Amino acid sequence: MHNLRNITQAVAAATLLLAGTAQAADWTIVQTTTLTATVSLTQGASTKVTGAIQALNSIKLKNSDKLTGSGSAQAVSTDSNITLTQGNKANSGATQSLNDIQALDIGTAAAGQVAGITVTQTVSGIPTTTLKQTNITGGSAANVQSINNAQANAAAGNVTNLNQTYTGKTTLDLSQTSGKSDDQQAVNRIALAASSTGSVGLGAVQNLTAADDNDFTQNSSASGLIQAGNLIDLQSGSMVGAVGTDDQVFTTVAGDTVDLIQKGGSGNNGRQALNAIVYTTL
Repeated sequence: MHNLRNITQAVAAATLLLAGTAQAADWTIVQTTTLTATVSLTQGASTKVTGAIQALNSIKLKNSDKLTGSGSAQAVSTDSNITLTQGNKANSGATQSLNDIQALDIGTAAAGQVAGITVTQTVSGIPTTTLKQTNITGGSAANVQSINNAQANAAAGNVTNLNQTYTGKTTLDLSQTSGKSDDQQAVNRIALAASSTGSVGLGAVQNLTAADDNDFTQNSSASGLIQAGNLIDLQSGSMVGAVGTDDQVFTTVAGDTVDLIQKGGSGNNGRQALNAIVYTTL
């Protein structure tokens, strides 16, 4: 029998939950961060950070635990600017985001449930959102920078009933000048683990409402870089579910501008898109 655990956290600064129990468990967790001050997150600027997580709301469960139950949620709301900078010494899978979830399964059914209940990650109200991924010299590959990030942390993990929402306001600016292969930068990101046998689907939805001005710049000769508005990284896993249930939506209105600029060395297999689904083992 699985345990069902319910935790609610409401804070005015960063929230972190680390869970490790003696047996597999189903967790329901609510995290809310409301900010009135300008926020700057910097990871790996001068000191190497290996496999580290930096976030405002963070849920990191052990590899046998599931984030499920009766509707887990993460939310960030602010009327001030936010800047995320992932620097030269981000190393070997370091992760930087506003909302971050890592668990075996995300959004799957808990014990006694017929179907999973939607897990939500929401960010809204930010006038200017800036993401800078600048790992040039000091760290190694496969680092992640995003606004909303959800990833299965074991090969058998699945991501199902998950709704990621970012609502832009004035400016959304993503710049990726990383010199390390396979780094990823996105607004909304869903990912399976390496060597995955799991799946993404059955109600996984990514919604990005553009700001007035939206700039995506990828400038590097490193191999395998990915920059996207909405990103699903399947590794060697799969997409499942009926047509129309798994959606990536990038929405603009009249007067918005969207610029995608990709430059750097030729043949570097970089990917840049507003909506991207990638099978990275190809």
